Amino acid sequence: MSDLTRHSETGLDYILVGDAAAPKRIIVILHGTGGDCENMKSKIAEPLAVLENTLFVIPNGPLSLASEISDEQVEAIRAAQVASGGDPTFDRNKAFNWTGEASFTPEEGDAEGMLRALDEIITPIVGRINKLIDDKLAEYGLSDGQLAFYGFSAGGMVALHAAMERSKPCAAIISHSGHFLGARRCLSVPPVLMMYGDQEWQDSEIQGIFSQSIDLLRGLGLSVEQHACGNLGHGVNAESLDMAGLFLRRSFAMLKNSVPAALPSSIIS
Repeated sequence: MSDLTRHSETGLDYILVGDAAAPKRIIVILHGTGGDCENMKSKIAEPLAVLENTLFVIPNGPLSLASEISDEQVEAIRAAQVASGGDPTFDRNKAFNWTGEASFTPEEGDAEGMLRALDEIITPIVGRINKLIDDKLAEYGLSDGQLAFYGFSAGGMVALHAAMERSKPCAAIISHSGHFLGARRCLSVPPVLMMYGDQEWQDSEIQGIFSQSIDLLRGLGLSVEQHACGNLGHGVNAESLDMAGLFLRRSFAMLKNSVPAALPSSIIS
């Protein structure tokens, strides 16, 4: 719908999808490591554009990964995408990330060190994302109650931190195959859907990371629901889009009679 636009104050490039005339709500979509806004547009925003009167704001991460991805890695990524039925045209020049690495590596089990590392790498990008969001909300006369986040993979982690750093709670956060390692503070506690593929859950290490993430979020006072999408690895399918749409409609009170119906029984509480 829109060309790539650079936000003057933050330097973040972004595109808009959906209702840019008079939206009643904004959903911010954050890609994973190596992704970009166009990828999220086709995989997430366009299928969810059935949410009427909704504007999707989709920024690129500020760090290009083009110089860090070798020819061999490009071929391996393309082969993996072909094997999974995905798009084999991976372009390293459209591979971005939200953060670099911390200047130090915390020792295993060093919770305080982990929080310091997270502060170092997450706080700057969260501030930039939230400034972009503030400007878009002001432009359309909307409030945080008319805002939601959808983050995939690393974008899920960033989405959680960005939403929790806002002084007023947004309507919803969807962290799709994203994890959470903790935070020093939580200024607001929006409802969260932690979603992942059932094939990811079969990996005991990944299962442990997701489970710990949910425990940490609940420990900070957030209401968390989780859902395992059938026949899915680290990706998107029809079930994940259906679940996201239902969760967003419920969170925005878009269901008939504005009744917040329960999510399907496949939700694991």
